Amino acid sequence: MVVDLVDSTSLVQQSDVSFAKVVLAMGRLLERAQATEAQPFLKCTGDGYFACFATSEAALSAGVQLAPALAKALPVHVQISVALHWGMVQLPPASRDRTGHNVHAVFSLEQVRHKDAALEAEVRSRQTTELLLMTEAFWSELNEASRSKVKPLGTYRLKGLEEGTRVFRWIG
Repeated sequence: MVVDLVDSTSLVQQSDVSFAKVVLAMGRLLERAQATEAQPFLKCTGDGYFACFATSEAALSAGVQLAPALAKALPVHVQISVALHWGMVQLPPASRDRTGHNVHAVFSLEQVRHKDAALEAEVRSRQTTELLLMTEAFWSELNEASRSKVKPLGTYRLKGLEEGTRVFRWIG
């Protein structure tokens, strides 16, 4: 999972204290979501987070609950972009980081919002507080009820993956 704070530069310009509070709150909420994980992994990316979950349903639950929890916890209106991809990651010797083509893919997936004109326009208009995208690999790991709550967006080339992959949007 990759979570990005949309237009974080504007928030920093308005109030660096508000920005810090949002990033801290986001981290705490994701830590709570990983409380039952056997091997939790959470890394701050500056204006967001990279997290690994043992199941797709746990990652989806964390992603879906994040924006409402942030809205409840903070007086600042923020938008987040959540990208979900399923696949093995590498754990290099003497490192706590995760690497590999699936890591590149999930970060590339988060950038799809900039490649799709309709998504870009929606985000810019601030019509939604959360944009949640997932790859077909992630979607295929979900239960039938969760799979039915998505809309296909199209096929995109994601860094790290050899072929284009179908991308879906969570519509809940």
